[in-house]
Amino acid sequence: MILILSLNTSLDRILVLDDFTLGAVNRVHQERWVSGGKGLNVLKMMNTLGIPAHAITAVGNLTGRIIHELLNHEGVGSLCSVVTIKDSSRICDVFVTPENGASTVVNSVGPQITRDELAVLADRIHDQSPDAEYLVLTGSLPPGTPPDFYARLVEQAQGEKVRTVVDATGTSLTLAVAKRPWLVKVNLAEFMEIALDLTTAYGVPLADNPQTWYGSIAPLCAALEKQGTNVVVTNGQEGAAAWTHDGYWTVASLPIRVRNAVGSGDAFLAGFVGEFAESQDYREALCCGAAAASSNAMNIFPEIEKREAIRDLARSVAVNVLVEVEKFL
Repeated sequence: MILILSLNTSLDRILVLDDFTLGAVNRVHQERWVSGGKGLNVLKMMNTLGIPAHAITAVGNLTGRIIHELLNHEGVGSLCSVVTIKDSSRICDVFVTPENGASTVVNSVGPQITRDELAVLADRIHDQSPDAEYLVLTGSLPPGTPPDFYARLVEQAQGEKVRTVVDATGTSLTLAVAKRPWLVKVNLAEFMEIALDLTTAYGVPLADNPQTWYGSIAPLCAALEKQGTNVVVTNGQEGAAAWTHDGYWTVASLPIRVRNAVGSGDAFLAGFVGEFAESQDYREALCCGAAAASSNAMNIFPEIEKREAIRDLARSVAVNVLVEVEKFL
């Protein structure tokens, strides 16, 4: 079973427009409310793929109650352990213009989660750990949450022989990486945010004059893998690159029409971890991750393709040996 922490859960309002212009009147012609946050996005995709998964989520007040109802409506309520907090869950707006494939996200400030509430969440994870093989820690930390919260959960899980997966940003990501989780999955911008910290920690600089988008980060990612952490970095329609215990790879993006790419990184993470949990094959996991991300991006709303359709897409994904990093090994 894969355990997921959805700490900064949200109530997402998806607004579909023909065009979106700052400083002008913009008219919406479709609207939908869904439960959101990176952890819940991962859970929903894993559920679609038939991967056993369970989420621990924190929700509060009126928005929290609506999120709870939506989880049941979306068919994943039974897969969630809900911890009620005092502060209100956030609302996020997603403005989608599907004709040009552009999406604009406005994330509101998350709730203040108290120390006692964080302790309850950590205890829930501990209680579920005997049934878990993987713990996925994904999403931003709500205001006031100690930046080492994910790092402490990585240590806790390692003591319980649970593989940890981290998809975070900034200081919380840097601190979690230092604890050597099993996998770090981030996008290129998130990796570059912590690149200076990593060069200092590992004494490995970014590569000069790279020939590819992943060339500059290759030395750092290879160093992390040598320390025991698999690394997957995504870069939208440029594809992804991976440094795994079974080889270093590039992953091509599929030639699809992008309608709403929001949440595609979460879909990639779900496909990768879910497939690896079943097959123990990194290459197949990368194919499934890329296919899940494409499936997500092809839809305006998070109405994910059926499992069989995603598996069909995965057969079309090109995964190649990443030759460029060999000079850094």
